[in-house]
Amino acid sequence: MTSTLSHLLLRAADAHPDRPAVWSSTGELTYADLCDRSMRLARALAEHGIEPGDRVVIALPKDVALPIAIFGTLLAGGAYVPIDYLTPPARAHVIAADAEPVAMISGSRSMQAMVSGDASAAHDGPSDNTPALHWLGRGWFDPERSPECQPVSVSLSQLKQFGQLRSPVEVPASALAYILYTSGSTGRPKGVAHTNASALAFVRWAVDAVGLEETDVVSQHASPSFDLSVFDFFGAAMAAARLALVPASTFGRVVTLCRFIVSTGVTVWYSVPSALLRASAAEPLAALKGSALRQVIFAGEEIPAGPLRILWQNLPPSCRVANWYGPTETNVCTFHDLTALDVDGGGPIPIGRPCPYATMSLVAEDGTVMSNGTAGELLVASTSLMSGYWKLPAATSRVFSAGPDGRVYYATGDLVSRDDARGLTFRGRVDRLLKVRGHRVQPEEVEHVLEQRAEIDEAAVVKHRRGDVEVLAAVVRLADGKVLEHDAVIGHCSRFLPPYMVPDVILSVPELPRGSRGKADYNAVLELVEPQRDDLGRLAGSGAG
Repeated sequence: MTSTLSHLLLRAADAHPDRPAVWSSTGELTYADLCDRSMRLARALAEHGIEPGDRVVIALPKDVALPIAIFGTLLAGGAYVPIDYLTPPARAHVIAADAEPVAMISGSRSMQAMVSGDASAAHDGPSDNTPALHWLGRGWFDPERSPECQPVSVSLSQLKQFGQLRSPVEVPASALAYILYTSGSTGRPKGVAHTNASALAFVRWAVDAVGLEETDVVSQHASPSFDLSVFDFFGAAMAAARLALVPASTFGRVVTLCRFIVSTGVTVWYSVPSALLRASAAEPLAALKGSALRQVIFAGEEIPAGPLRILWQNLPPSCRVANWYGPTETNVCTFHDLTALDVDGGGPIPIGRPCPYATMSLVAEDGTVMSNGTAGELLVASTSLMSGYWKLPAATSRVFSAGPDGRVYYATGDLVSRDDARGLTFRGRVDRLLKVRGHRVQPEEVEHVLEQRAEIDEAAVVKHRRGDVEVLAAVVRLADGKVLEHDAVIGHCSRFLPPYMVPDVILSVPELPRGSRGKADYNAVLELVEPQRDDLGRLAGSGAG
């Protein structure tokens, strides 16, 4: 049985060399092509001195170079660290410095911006921004490093000069495969580290659950830095299916997405619900009746009932719809196949039942195990569980605990109820973590960035709905004598936060509402924001994941 993610590509290329592996708007690769180029990249990494477990940062747009970079890193024994191509340089720099990579795969201008954290570096450097391997070596982010030191760069189009790696670097199943960075409550992103074994536990189940075959066309909608992408890249490779990279230009545009699904022959669609489920999308969704879709999978956020009914009515008769649940730390750990009762029943869509590799427990704050019908925090023990937070042992210890069965459980922070008929249903959070278009957002991180502004003494960030999408709003208390400059604050946030974390609304008040303990009352903050939703214009781009 395949024990590492890199072997999935080798097996697919051996069995189906001429099958289309990856499609993008700018090109297409067969499995033989993808394997050849990935092995050449692995050879380049090996010749520069990569060692098992070394990290390689990947920051590329949706193109065929993206899977080449991912599989090439894995074939060389490394672990990939994806950073969304549109991430602000200051945030990308924080992530890269934390991961301590030996190499980056990106354009030259993007690499310089990530290394320096300065957006202007993306314009002041070499004009060439074509995908390239930039070998940094060890200790690149050490403050003592000489600033004159330059990376060794090789364009991905020149990989033929390296020849192929004779065979992939063999690493154990327990070896680090990737680190996905999520929003952190301390004001800094934190890395979720997964091994080959934890990823494969999920991917094997997912391919079987979907019945994925070599004739399928799988959408690749999520950013590679988002955990939904794990199924896309590796599920498609396991089944030798065709992966269709969804252009970023289609995000937030249901009309364009539906045209993409129809024109590329997508059979399996996987995304956050808000990518397709919009109350105003009845007309574009009608195009899906004539599509090749046989499976739609949603994950990452709650499914809205009204828009779901519109989609349900416009899918091909045999198309199934599933709801998958799982934090980045666990991969997908529960699933629910929707029925007409779910669509017409009016209640929340269940997150369903545990995947066969996962065990669940619902507990109260005092550790008491909850019975049916009563919400408790969901704890998960699973072979798909992360190895821990990268370089954060204390944070890892806080979320891990030993269960009575001797297994290690992860505390999700999600409040969940259970009944025998429908399985598990999401009911809320035990902390302030928010979901915005499927992305996890720790509002403390956004507040930290806002409070870096001299005119803002204190900020409280909440989530509310504007039209069809959920967005962030900030209520701020200004320093004495200061005036809120909306555009300047939005520009400041955009330099440090990805688009989905930039508040759409900023409202200043003389004093934040507070609870009995003197802390901000976030329910009251939300009540301040809600009446303003029709009066306050959009102040920043919301992006889409």
